[in-house]
Amino acid sequence: MENKIALIAGDGNLPVVIASRLTDMGTPPVVYSVREKVGDISKFALEVVNIVKPDIGSTIKDMKSRGVKKIIMAGLISKTLAFKPSLFDLTTQRFLASLVFRDDHSLLGALVDFLEKSGFEVMSYREIIPDL
Repeated sequence: MENKIALIAGDGNLPVVIASRLTDMGTPPVVYSVREKVGDISKFALEVVNIVKPDIGSTIKDMKSRGVKKIIMAGLISKTLAFKPSLFDLTTQRFLASLVFRDDHSLLGALVDFLEKSGFEVMSYREIIPDL
């Protein structure tokens, strides 16, 4: 499958709705789950990869090895992960050290920029669910 889409899925219903819509469109996503419980989202996933610690470098390598070209991020991900440096790989440590601010908006914007510089297209969920 060309142009695989990765869905970085936090908690809540939005990631499930996005995965369902992508599947209906013939493009089931590779789900990178940061959810407490994977649950229903697995029904709509091409594959599920559980992310147990914030390891940006390994996650990017994994996405590239699976042929992922586009990424959508949705759902609640606890920001407290950003304050547990013992869990980080070197890429994540460098990423966080480069941030001037660590509020939600700054973290998300910097992550989108980082992913785009790593060769991915970061999509808005509104491209998949314009009616929300």
